Amino acid sequence: AQAHGSDRTDTCDGRPMTQEDAARRILRMIGADFEVFSLDDARSLAQTLAATCTRRVAGAVRRVTGENPPSVVVVSGRGDHLGIGAVMKALPACRCVRLADWVGRDASDAATAWALAHLAITAGNVTASPIA
Repeated sequence: AQAHGSDRTDTCDGRPMTQEDAARRILRMIGADFEVFSLDDARSLAQTLAATCTRRVAGAVRRVTGENPPSVVVVSGRGDHLGIGAVMKALPACRCVRLADWVGRDASDAATAWALAHLAITAGNVTASPIA
């Protein structure tokens, strides 16, 4: 069972994963707090940041794919929601796959290392036991 937001503290500041604490984290990024801004202000800022990031990453996706866009893109890592939004915006005909749905969140967060280990194991190139 997944922990409720107020029970989860795997955030950058170790505080709970609640709207109010997330708002504090966003406001801290611009040197502000609830004395200056409201929860609604923080939500608006978060939405603006997300839209700007998505737009910029979508532009990069279009530049990288050029005239031969792929039919499938695999997105991984903690920011996979941003990647999925950007791919959908940049390449609307492309199928976007979230790696965490296949291999789990931990492996997705370390996708490059996981992929290399998986390739080595399936190719039979791993002879030593993994480091614990």
